[in-house]
Amino acid sequence: MILKKIKVAIAGNPNSGKTPPFNAITGARQHTGNWPGVTVEKKEGTVRLDGHEIHMVDLPGTYSLTAYSLEERLVRNLIIESKPDVLVNVVDLSNLDRNLYLTVQLLEMGVKVIIALNMMDVAQRRGIKVDENEHSELLKVRVILTNAKKGIGTKEILNQAIALAKAPVPLNGRGMIPYGAEVEVECAKIEEKFDIIPKDYDGLPNQWLAVKLLENDKEITKAFSDKSAKNGVPQQVQESRNRIDGSFGDTPEIVLTNTRYTFISKIIKQSVQIDKSDRVTVSESIDKVLTHRLFEPMILLAALYLVYMFTFQGSEPLVNSVEGLFSWIGGLVGEALSAGSLQSLVVSGIIHNND
Repeated sequence: MILKKIKVAIAGNPNSGKTPPFNAITGARQHTGNWPGVTVEKKEGTVRLDGHEIHMVDLPGTYSLTAYSLEERLVRNLIIESKPDVLVNVVDLSNLDRNLYLTVQLLEMGVKVIIALNMMDVAQRRGIKVDENEHSELLKVRVILTNAKKGIGTKEILNQAIALAKAPVPLNGRGMIPYGAEVEVECAKIEEKFDIIPKDYDGLPNQWLAVKLLENDKEITKAFSDKSAKNGVPQQVQESRNRIDGSFGDTPEIVLTNTRYTFISKIIKQSVQIDKSDRVTVSESIDKVLTHRLFEPMILLAALYLVYMFTFQGSEPLVNSVEGLFSWIGGLVGEALSAGSLQSLVVSGIIHNND
């Protein structure tokens, strides 16, 4: 039987818990190495399901796709070059505001995304509850609650990946994120100048390319400056940047970042409930005592006193025991060796020297 091949990439923030789902899905059918040209670990695995061969790649953890750090450039370029059929974005449910920034940037790229809301247990302890259906509706992507340790959601990820791989390509990224009228007008002006799209970025949403140019993304800017200078793209980008700066009083980079976080706040406000009741963990209770302005200096002085007492008095039994042990060993060795230079060296020079 000929298997239909599907390429699935897993992306997420560092420590978002994206590796456990990958391990749970691929099991022993995975192998590791390094990405070509860099010392960043590469994890791949293959699983078969319902006549499909699903090749999974665990991308390096990254907080964004701004192409500043090695991980950011690597993940973004891998998505652009390898063109996965589906991208599973693992999101830490207990840190949604931080994790969803990467999600927003993936949606801007127009890729097919499944969101795996992870760390359910941590979120529950913090009183965080999410309406996954509302979350899915607002982001216009499939949202799955997962807990790889308990096997929750892993099979559903595979089923949804197969279904999404067969689905039509999304709306080319346009309209996914509301940038606001001023920014979208400037994006449209830049897009009008696109005559030749650099080969490496062909097929990506024009609006995403315009946004990257507005953000002064070095790689995108260089690609367009080489190919589209005669079409006026660099000049239009500079004019649009100046207009946005003049309208908002901030650079386009800051304006677009704030826009994304505003969108994220709206998503969280409408789909997430946080229990406001007083939930105090054991760690927090201890912190309250240790950092109290009255108790903190008293506890510090008590700790220093205990260290002092142990150093000069409490350690005496231990010191005596060690000295007794070396004396006993020295006696045994002295009896075993005949009197002479060797006995003196071993007993006096080595054993009793450590006593």
